[in-house]
Amino acid sequence: MPRITRKKQIELLIISDSEVITVTAAHTSSRLFLCCIQYTMASGNEQNKSANRLHVIDWQTYFMASAFLARHRSKDPHCQVGACIVNDDNKIIGTGYNGLPMGFDDDEFLWAKRNESKYAYVCHAVTNAIIFRNTSNVKGCTIYVTLFPSNECAKLIIQSGIKKVIYFTDVKNEGADLNAEASKRMFEAANVEYKQYEATYDFQLTFVKRQA
Repeated sequence: MPRITRKKQIELLIISDSEVITVTAAHTSSRLFLCCIQYTMASGNEQNKSANRLHVIDWQTYFMASAFLARHRSKDPHCQVGACIVNDDNKIIGTGYNGLPMGFDDDEFLWAKRNESKYAYVCHAVTNAIIFRNTSNVKGCTIYVTLFPSNECAKLIIQSGIKKVIYFTDVKNEGADLNAEASKRMFEAANVEYKQYEATYDFQLTFVKRQA
């Protein structure tokens, strides 16, 4: 199996240590792809070989994994965020990640956090997931996010009718997010339920390329 870069290894160790979803990617010059999925139930129960597969991931893990996959589409070098909107039938109706608006040249706008920063231009993951949904509305839906929604995203969640937020973490790479407290206060006032994702699996999804 090809060597995974140091940056990807660090991400893998951090997420695995928390017993949550891991999404990593290794790149070589090969044209062939290998998708390897490994997971173990926290309970450690053995599967009866004569029965159906018992060790399947639950819906929450599936949707949070989808948010993590969306996150890896972001070109932001400092903070990548993913979101996944799900209806009552457990159908995904929208995904999004943080990035520049459509039609923008990513190389013409800075991704820096200071001076002429990215913040004035970047669309958040929640915003993109709601805007590019594949249905007429998201009322009553649940949104899975890798990072707790900002205060602006919280307003959009409330106004769009989403009633539940499942988040992976409320701490940014650079430290605590003060906007998260404002978001929580707004959610409570609007009766929008929010809770942190609770891992029931140590789940790893790895995409690598094989040598030709």
